[in-house]
Amino acid sequence: MSLNSKPKFVVLVILDGWGIATPGAGNAITLSNTPNINKFLASYPHTQLEAAGQAVGLPRGEDGNTETGHINLGAGSIIYQDLERINMSISDGSFFENKILLSAIENSKKNNSNLHLMGLIGTGGVHSNLNHLYALIHLAALHKFNSLYLHLFTDGRDSPQTSSKAVLAGIQKLLDKEKVGSIASIMGRYWAMDRDQRWDRTEKAYKALTQGTGKIYDNIATAMDDSYSKGITDEFIEPILIKNKEGKINLISKNDSAIFFNFRVDRPRQLTKAFVYKDFASAKSDYDSNPYKKTPTDPSSIKLFERGARIENLFFVTMTEYSRSLVDEGTQVAFPPDTVTMPLSSVISNNNLRQLKVTESEKERFVTFYFNGFREKPFTNEEKVIIPSSKVPTYDQKPEMMAQEITSVLVEKLKNGDYSGYGRPYRKYRSYCKSCRKS
Repeated sequence: MSLNSKPKFVVLVILDGWGIATPGAGNAITLSNTPNINKFLASYPHTQLEAAGQAVGLPRGEDGNTETGHINLGAGSIIYQDLERINMSISDGSFFENKILLSAIENSKKNNSNLHLMGLIGTGGVHSNLNHLYALIHLAALHKFNSLYLHLFTDGRDSPQTSSKAVLAGIQKLLDKEKVGSIASIMGRYWAMDRDQRWDRTEKAYKALTQGTGKIYDNIATAMDDSYSKGITDEFIEPILIKNKEGKINLISKNDSAIFFNFRVDRPRQLTKAFVYKDFASAKSDYDSNPYKKTPTDPSSIKLFERGARIENLFFVTMTEYSRSLVDEGTQVAFPPDTVTMPLSSVISNNNLRQLKVTESEKERFVTFYFNGFREKPFTNEEKVIIPSSKVPTYDQKPEMMAQEITSVLVEKLKNGDYSGYGRPYRKYRSYCKSCRKS
């Protein structure tokens, strides 16, 4: 086929969450009416890709997720994920020699201050891994550092909804065994891990961790039972503060060290910004919320919260690089990212072709940062349209998310010929949809 006979537009549609499994009572896809997908499969060549485990750089048997899928699709090769890299470092012992992690302990020793571990707990393995937390606890024990306080975010989304009580009991058992540290606070990920500019949630988490705004309990079991009895499951648990043996609460304060042990980068970013940005007002400047305007939405329309001054001399470590801007603000990274040398987007750009990425704000990082091989800056001739996600507590209330709006924007762009005008007829488009029945 000659170059001029190629189609003008190529659309790559990523149906996040659309998997292949044996038909049955639990298979929502085969039980649904999906005429277009059925037609495509019957009429066109196709193949299947593994989306979990070692095929996407995860440990054997580990479920895949949105992040790993987009990284490997964009790279066109197996990219070992942060989860597996950290796991391997624990196995070979290099974790316990990590200079950044050791620096956090040394900072607290030097200042006679506390070391805080914060992050998601659960069995899901999507955003964090309990073995990483266990290794951090063991690291503190190896250095006989007892001023260790855990601030734990309960899952209930990628893990069973009321499983955190048992997980917390296991963590407490390890602390007792290692004879180091205590659990200082607990809250649901709904508050601590928002990624869609709902800063009222981030505010509640930040002020609980730094000002002690939350309900105070003597022990963990009572606190969890109290929430469960009110019908509040793990994801939505309001901030809880646990008294230490002296009857006091332990907050993140001046001269302390803190390690955010989530390895996935999207959901810890807002809370991390609240801790590390000197000019907190600039924390909203990297969010382009309205794709229907020719100019970006005024960042002043995004409501942050009154944080006050940044905590003085806080040594803040993230397990992986959550964003380059956070590093610029002084965040230390325990496991810097591996580089993807030639992602698909760079190949398109290097061949003087144009590409448009259409998605919603909940999924923006996956179609840009992850798909582009951990690159923040867009490639030449790469543009994006980001549609604001629905403001719903959970997406079982709106499982189709913004698929219809994404499709409308894409069709309109194609109809208007916005991307015609280059000498070569091949054009690259990407639409990102989830759970769209009309796909």
